[in-house]
Amino acid sequence: MKLDEKWMKQGIEQGKKEAALELMQDLGAVSDQVKLKILKETKADQLKYWLKLAAKAQSMDEFVRLM
Repeated sequence: MKLDEKWMKQGIEQGKKEAALELMQDLGAVSDQVKLKILKETKADQLKYWLKLAAKAQSMDEFVRLM
């Protein structure tokens, strides 16, 4: 993988993480444990799932339960 492709992939991953966390804040307080789990994740499919879940969940409890 070229350096610019790696940076682009990292940027997309970071954007998904930030977007998921921002959506989750609308649901309530986000625990440090949940934040850390999301920020450490590197698998694109998992980040995509969490982003969609954050958009659909009705509460933080629901998000954490389905996480």
